[in-house]
Amino acid sequence: MRVVTGAPLWVWPLLALLLLAGWIQSRPRRAPLARVAALPIAMVAISLYGVVTTFAAPAVAIAVWAIGLGIATAANAALDLPRGVRYSPATRAFEMPGSWIPLALILAIFATRFTVGASLAMHPALRADAAFVATAAFAYGFFSGAFFAMFLKMIRLARAAGPFPHPLPTKREDGAP
Repeated sequence: MRVVTGAPLWVWPLLALLLLAGWIQSRPRRAPLARVAALPIAMVAISLYGVVTTFAAPAVAIAVWAIGLGIATAANAALDLPRGVRYSPATRAFEMPGSWIPLALILAIFATRFTVGASLAMHPALRADAAFVATAAFAYGFFSGAFFAMFLKMIRLARAAGPFPHPLPTKREDGAP
């Protein structure tokens, strides 16, 4: 109980926002590439930042993180997630069924970060403990890699459906915007 009550106050609004983001992912929706990319890129960046800034041997931790990310990507290819996603070149948007998997991944990343932070607050020497660093870095890489792997599948779906969406508007040949 001391770990929960001793957590910084900003942790709980962050958890509420993450729960909301996961709940939104559970509902069927339509979204453009930029919106679809936001969550996976954020999860990868947050987990990599955590690895780089937390551990005494960041190069080793980054290598283990990358292994976790690679395994998640391979596992995603085998599981073929997300299922039921379609890309419409006409609307330049993805149509996605709802899924609770993103919420589970969000909570796994949050729980990992919370556990690592609490463990390090109570036992700072763990920053240099090889087993602790490897376990935490692998978990960060695996969970954020699962998000990123699903995003990569969506990019492949978009490319297969027709002209790949360009993030910036292009000029038309007749000079009109």
